[in-house]
Amino acid sequence: MKKFHNTTPWDNVLSLVENTLKSMLKPQIEEIPVKEAIGRVSAREVWAKRNVPHFLAAAVDGYAVKSDRFKEAHTANPIRVAKDSVRYVNTGDPVYFPEEDAVYMQEDVLEDGEFLVFHKSISVGKGIRFLGEDVIKNDLIVWRNTYLLPEHIALMRAAGVKTVEVYKPISVTIIPTGEEMKAPEGDLKEGDLPETSSLMVAQYVERFGGTVSKIYSPVSNDIDKLSQALKDGLQNADIVLFIGGSSRGKHDLIAPLIENMGTLLVHGIRIRPSKPTIIGIVENKPVIGLPGYPTATYYILQHIVKPLIEVFMPKDKEIPHQTEKATLSVHVPSPGGVAELLRIVVGKAHDEKNHAITLGSGSSKLFPITMANAHLFIPEGSEGYKAGEEVEIIKVKGGHPLLAMASDDMAFKLLLSLLREKNILVSYAKKGSLGSIGAFNKGQVYLAGAHLLDPQTGQYNKPFIKKPAKLILMAKREQGFIVQKGNPKNISSFEDIRRIKFVNREKGSGTRMLLDYLLAKYGISPSEIDGYMLERFSHLQVAMTVAIGMADAGLGIKAAADALDLDFVPVHTEEYHIIIPEGDEALAQNIIDVLRSTKWQAKVQEIGGYDVSASGKVVK
Repeated sequence: MKKFHNTTPWDNVLSLVENTLKSMLKPQIEEIPVKEAIGRVSAREVWAKRNVPHFLAAAVDGYAVKSDRFKEAHTANPIRVAKDSVRYVNTGDPVYFPEEDAVYMQEDVLEDGEFLVFHKSISVGKGIRFLGEDVIKNDLIVWRNTYLLPEHIALMRAAGVKTVEVYKPISVTIIPTGEEMKAPEGDLKEGDLPETSSLMVAQYVERFGGTVSKIYSPVSNDIDKLSQALKDGLQNADIVLFIGGSSRGKHDLIAPLIENMGTLLVHGIRIRPSKPTIIGIVENKPVIGLPGYPTATYYILQHIVKPLIEVFMPKDKEIPHQTEKATLSVHVPSPGGVAELLRIVVGKAHDEKNHAITLGSGSSKLFPITMANAHLFIPEGSEGYKAGEEVEIIKVKGGHPLLAMASDDMAFKLLLSLLREKNILVSYAKKGSLGSIGAFNKGQVYLAGAHLLDPQTGQYNKPFIKKPAKLILMAKREQGFIVQKGNPKNISSFEDIRRIKFVNREKGSGTRMLLDYLLAKYGISPSEIDGYMLERFSHLQVAMTVAIGMADAGLGIKAAADALDLDFVPVHTEEYHIIIPEGDEALAQNIIDVLRSTKWQAKVQEIGGYDVSASGKVVK
């Protein structure tokens, strides 16, 4: 037997896998039914095709009412009504607006014979799930390069998505070698060896997310037969794995076979127990000769074959639950009296530590589950945690993402999706511009997205930044009145806000601050606006409130109006910036590259309401 002389160091082999073999495996995309996509990886963004929920629905068991009827209700002034004058609804039942605009919880209503007694008032929208409360039609719901879990499948199906584009799994041909290898189920004679490695290899390939195109019966140590098997295997697979025949004995023919048909890169690795391993390239495809002994084969499967099978697998795929420490970026209150589990996003902040942001409570929404990469447990009796407090979290997805907080925006989410192609993972929580910049200033996030207008200077965002930062213009956006189709109220100028029913954004949002700036500019008091206190937490929610007739107009971006086929009256052009720490030039350049790419700009222009002509410009 010849000895191994020119073995390759282990680190060199891993580098070869990372820098050479992976690049040979080209992504192939197929479109499959959503129901069959579990465990696959999305190759494109997925956009919602309908609202979730798609009708106004009761969020609680109770009584659907017209809120005005009970505005005087109080413990000192209970209002009694006949049972048959209000409709009892179960959670999920339709609510018929405007005749019914709120739902009393059953527990808040007393029965008195044929009457119901109401001891407190109720506001419009209370106890109701709005159209699009979870997902708005045309919004981005699944990023590209996402490992699809059951919650993604449920979300896509709920949003009317029937098919999804995914990467084809890496396919593998498995060829065991040696005349002595026999099926273990049969009678083994002296000198026969049970061939069990091929099934083990196949099961690991599938466990890693690949597919097995064919498992050959053991091929004898004949160069012509091995050559034919390799030719056939290469036609039907991305990778060929030989088992055995990889050493340097006179019957070990895999190395000369690869040399004859392609390029032999490695014959022997400087490591135990997997020394007799072969790596080569034939017809521009990886061919690997696994050792004959199962333990040696196991290690090569785990450290060389697995990375190749997972070449298109995102780093933040599902992992077994792992506990680790993280610092909360936000205050997390809890009512006490019951334990609580919250969905959170965890990632690296500017201080290089793990920070966490909650994604809200409530059990009716699917989208926050798909965004979460960890859970936070609050024990019974606790009042919650303060911002800045270190807590133990339960991580459910892998990777080491950057943590972002940003004002809600479809183009921003598309940016984060496309950054995944550059292996940049970002965990994202949707908050207002003021809160996002505040978290950045405190070092509680790594990246922020905001459109906060300084009324003193007329600048966006920069006057509010209190630490070294780089601001990159994502896009200019049109802000204006989102109005019903046909503009039935004939809204033409900002001052028309005095005569309409309005829906506002939440405090701390850039749009709310823009509204207050414009009110001051035009000398209008908030008390003059019907609906100033009616708040929604995204542009799309504002648009949906207008679409169902709960308001005549709301201030928001044109993209939200277009998404729901509403009309739009322009009021103001604003700037949306990406804010990152000063000095991270690599991240800055990757963001700029995406913002200037045809892929991002074409889709954003298709969404509508954005000016991308200066996207990627660094703000001085």
